Amino acid sequence: MIKKTTWILLTLSFLGFASCSQDKSPWIWDIDGKKTTLNDFEAAYEGYLTLVREQLQTMAGRQISTEELKDMIRHPEKAGNEQQAAFFANLRKDVFADEYQMMQILNAEAEKKGFLKKEGVEAKLGYLRAYYLSNMYLMEKLSETKIEISEAEALAAWDKVRNSNPRYKAVPLDQGVEMIRQQLYQQKLMKERGNLLSTIRDPYKIENNSGFDFRKYLADDKAQGEESSSSDAAASESK
Repeated sequence: MIKKTTWILLTLSFLGFASCSQDKSPWIWDIDGKKTTLNDFEAAYEGYLTLVREQLQTMAGRQISTEELKDMIRHPEKAGNEQQAAFFANLRKDVFADEYQMMQILNAEAEKKGFLKKEGVEAKLGYLRAYYLSNMYLMEKLSETKIEISEAEALAAWDKVRNSNPRYKAVPLDQGVEMIRQQLYQQKLMKERGNLLSTIRDPYKIENNSGFDFRKYLADDKAQGEESSSSDAAASESK
């Protein structure tokens, strides 16, 4: 979980969440002439929590509101164990502030050293921005759909699993029910996600280029990959 959060932080650094906007909130620091305002910081922190919440919902197998997440950050002792408590404590604003400032310094250094001019960097940044924008939008739309797994539903599903596979009989009831609840949540979430994507996609007209066979291009690329893997395997066996 902590590794995932660190990766999110690094991604945020390259996306450059600081907007240096001309708002009326006080500026909190100036890095080489670029001021970051309190509103910039708060917006970045909210964006950060949105991404963390997405990760937590996937791991917990249930929906987690922004209010619930912020409550856990304010009271990490509610987490139940020291590792989780430390994780939530590290999501506090004072911890994020140091990370965020370092991210801005890295951004400034990357721009100063011409990193953005390197081949492919702008395209990768464009993809990352599009990826997070689309996922944040999708997450917001999915949050409008209430996904609930009742205790009876989870218990029935767990009984079915235990009866069909003897190796699960030694698993404590509470752990088994929690595990199956996460699986059921993921199944329902994926179904809702598929329905939502279809609804969003339907109104859009997608026209493929008749002058370029993109599917053949993908098939050829796949074939080359498989051929390379076979050659590598043959070379390993001959050693």
